[in-house]
Order: sequence, then C-alpha cells, then structure tokens
Amino acid sequence: MTQISQIDAKIYQALAAHTDTFTGAEVHYSPSVPEQPVSDAPYIIVDDVRLQFETRFVQSDAVDEYRGTWSLSVMVPMAWTGAQAKGLAARVCDHFDKGARYTTNGATVQVMRRPRIVGAGFQDMGMIRIPVLVEWRAVG
Repeated sequence: MTQISQIDAKIYQALAAHTDTFTGAEVHYSPSVPEQPVSDAPYIIVDDVRLQFETRFVQSDAVDEYRGTWSLSVMVPMAWTGAQAKGLAARVCDHFDKGARYTTNGATVQVMRRPRIVGAGFQDMGMIRIPVLVEWRAVG
C-alpha cells in the first residue's frame, strides 16, 4: 500500500468535506462504489486525480504547489431525460465555485476554474454517467 503524505491527505479531506455537503445525490468515493445501483436514485462517484507539478526550488523551506482534478461522475437512471441529467450535473458544478477555498487541518485547497461537464454522458452500470471536472490547487 502506498503511503500518503500528510499534505495529500489534508487536500483530500478538504475536498471531501465540501463534497459531502452536496444534498442532491448520495456520494461514493472510489474505490468504494456499488457495482450495480441499489435503486433508481442518482449518485455521485468521486475520483481524486493528482497531477505532477514541479515547484521551482528556491530554498529548502519553500512551499510546494500541488494540483489535481476532483473527478466526479454523476450517475443518473436511464429513465431520466437529458435535461434532468444535465440539470443535476450542473448543480454539482455549481456546488464548487470558481476561486472557492476549502480548508481542513491547516491545508487550503482552491478551485482553479469553473467546474465543467465533460461530454454528453454515456451508459455505464445500468445508469447514465456524466463526467464533471473540478480543477484545484494547493500549497504546502
């Protein structure tokens, strides 16, 4: 098992704490995701994608910059219309304001740009999956 550094865990906690305040659908964090939906209720799958970002070395006690994408999959029943599905995905985007800062245990994560829906959605696990991306950065 890979050891997670302290700042990585704090970044994850800050993003997850804000995500958990969304009230439009149940949230599942990958890899703890149901293989098949237990009902026809919508839900969200969260994947944490980290980017390699090189901080220029100035001095040994200089802060490092971290970047990544909070990748959300909005899962809606097949019976939903396109407008209903996009509407829920748009509400998920609106939950993360551009420039918003989320702080947990001394680590602050900032949303770098307006979250966006990526693509029209596709069938997956008996549901329609609509990808939403939230780009973030943190220093520490």
